[in-house]
Amino acid sequence: FDGELQIKHRKRIVCCVLAILLGILGIDEFYLGKIKKGLIFLAISLVFIGGLGTLLFFVTELKAFAFLIPYFVFEFVNILKGIRYITSSVITDCNGEFLE
Repeated sequence: FDGELQIKHRKRIVCCVLAILLGILGIDEFYLGKIKKGLIFLAISLVFIGGLGTLLFFVTELKAFAFLIPYFVFEFVNILKGIRYITSSVITDCNGEFLE
């Protein structure tokens, strides 16, 4: 055991569900073993939701929805990622192995 999570065969459906439900945290990328990409995705989502939400809060009259609007935009992106995991046959994990 070398400190990394060893998953023999990563499943396409698991990756899809993780992308749709927890993709905003980059969990699907962590599941694929792509730690750097997961951290980058997490940071971008926090900056995007926090930054745009704050801007909308102070600039528009939509105070109650200021942080929900960028969240739903980002969640839409994650739903598209989940669909891509299901429909594409060229998605690989950190070891270069294709998803089952």
